[in-house]
Amino acid sequence: MDRYSVEHTVRPIFYHVNPSDVVKIDGSFKKSFDEHKTKRSVDEVKQWETAFAEVGKLQGWHIDGSRSDGPETQYIKDIVAYVMQKLMKHQVFLSLGEDTRLNFSNHLVNALEKVGINVFPDNETLKKGEKLPPTYSRTISASNLSILVVSKAYASSKSCLGELSDIMDRKHNPNDKHIVLPVFYHVDPSDVRNSGGHFKTSFEEHESEQPADKWKTAFAEVGKLKGWHIEGGKFDR
Repeated sequence: MDRYSVEHTVRPIFYHVNPSDVVKIDGSFKKSFDEHKTKRSVDEVKQWETAFAEVGKLQGWHIDGSRSDGPETQYIKDIVAYVMQKLMKHQVFLSLGEDTRLNFSNHLVNALEKVGINVFPDNETLKKGEKLPPTYSRTISASNLSILVVSKAYASSKSCLGELSDIMDRKHNPNDKHIVLPVFYHVDPSDVRNSGGHFKTSFEEHESEQPADKWKTAFAEVGKLKGWHIEGGKFDR
């Protein structure tokens, strides 16, 4: 299966066949390959056999067709759910406040998409003008990298703080290689570290929320990360 790249996912469905017969090229498959050998070159058939045997070792679905086997409709639902989960994978997750959605964040997403990087939320979502839904936990877990556009309005949003907390949880996981890049947009990184300035008022309003302490700790950690500081001065570009 050398034509597949490392990133390509392969999940076989063994439909009324034994996976061990696939691995060993046994049963009805032996006859099929014997027939191929009479019509194609030995090297070509050998390559097919090797790839076929590899497929037999992969994790997939085995629909054996016995009475004890579940209905095929359930297998179809499972397969569709798995494929949808894979298709929703994004390379970059963007966490942003409402005050940058139609300006800086929109331009950033557009630039990333132009070079072929998958971003969530994408440009269409940002342009619709609808309120961004709550935390995208599944999308965060499926992303390789998160960009946090920390603006003045960021900490006033519970969903933003929830996203930030989930992102930092991934960063703390020693088995995870999730990359977190902050953009301090017209805010002072020291105010992020110390929950000062505009953020002090925002966190005071969240004090009654159960995860408020966790949000505040995660927010302070982001302020210590290396990223970009866009000051918003007249010489800023």
